[in-house]
Amino acid sequence: MQGQNPNTLITTINNDQNNANDPLSNLIELCNRHWNEQKSKHNEEDIFFSPTRFDDEGELNKFISLLKEYTDMHRKNDIDYENHLGFINKFDLPLDGKICMRADLRGGCRSLIVFLNALVTSGLLDQNFKCNQDCHIVFLGDYCDRGYCGTQILEMLIMLSLKNPGQVHLIRGNNEYIEINEEFGSDDICLTKVIKEDKAALNDFYEALPLSTYMSIDKFEGPKRYIQFTNGLFDLAADPSILLDEKQSREYVPILINRSKASDRIVQISKDDTHPQQRQAMRIVNLVKEHFDTCDDKKISGYNWFHIAEKDTDIHGLYTKINASDINDYLELSAVINSVKIIFRGHFHKHSVCQYENKIIAETMTVGISTHRGYRVIHDVAYIITNENGELRKRLLCKKTGDSMMHTSIGTKDINDIFYNAEEYRKLNLNN
Repeated sequence: MQGQNPNTLITTINNDQNNANDPLSNLIELCNRHWNEQKSKHNEEDIFFSPTRFDDEGELNKFISLLKEYTDMHRKNDIDYENHLGFINKFDLPLDGKICMRADLRGGCRSLIVFLNALVTSGLLDQNFKCNQDCHIVFLGDYCDRGYCGTQILEMLIMLSLKNPGQVHLIRGNNEYIEINEEFGSDDICLTKVIKEDKAALNDFYEALPLSTYMSIDKFEGPKRYIQFTNGLFDLAADPSILLDEKQSREYVPILINRSKASDRIVQISKDDTHPQQRQAMRIVNLVKEHFDTCDDKKISGYNWFHIAEKDTDIHGLYTKINASDINDYLELSAVINSVKIIFRGHFHKHSVCQYENKIIAETMTVGISTHRGYRVIHDVAYIITNENGELRKRLLCKKTGDSMMHTSIGTKDINDIFYNAEEYRKLNLNN
């Protein structure tokens, strides 16, 4: 392995028949060995750069076949993508379930591999990267662009998902659109070759990803507290209660493109003077109308694009920012029987929390990449979420050791102390 050429690093797996039974495990092992041998000779972001990989037509076709295999398993055939933005889905986990979550990778392959190795060390994945029975892994979108290794990221995530059906969740971010790849992904030569060779296969793969995923870790009977995982925020006109208050048999709902008004349920509440949520419903109804009237591109989805406003909500197309009060209104209206406790999101490049009346209602995770485009981050955070004695709690995952730390209740501010401690920064740095 000494002196392994990064251009042949991934293709070694496909050429080695002895390792064919578990390509993901062996691929990661090769990458780890390569980095350990080469890290003193290269910049971190350049080690995995393999621009000539898809010069081999066979390798390109294998990757496209992998995209199609994932799409065949996950695409919703009853959704008309001419009239729908996509879909949102939900998963109800048992009380001993665990959710491992991390945000944007943006072509940073090293970040993903160290994260997966940390999950192995923590015991949530076995040595072959198979999830424990009740462990789910959620990725918050933005897998490509800004880095060199978008296709390697997609390859590993698809392999991980195929190895763990129903336990690895890949959310669609604003970077999972062909138009964005063509505009911002020119440095990723392999991704450019995929688009040129089979744009439809990549687009179909993107459409097979949910816009947002809701998860609960609660008793089977009784009200459930959902956590929303997303890239941006939410679509103002979408009514997740259709999904969240239904029985478990309803696992997803489509999101319409032409969203000129709020749902009938929200409109009805807004007209009911006796309803305790009339004010919140009226606010959402007005925001939906304002967004529809001012947004030229009706295919823009708040799930992919919306940001959190520090002060006032600003409706401005894909640059729309929603403030804490309006986010709280939307969450409170998201379900009747059940509830949505918090949003975890990516999209933005720095960690932040959104508070309303001394509780955290949305948290932005950091970008997991160190690249030439200036997205270098001090900390690269992942969470493990559990239910402990009826209380939803989150732990920061230390990537270097696989240990968890800073155990705290979801919605509290305590966990943010770690972001002001230089020593903990160092421990949490994904690239250590």
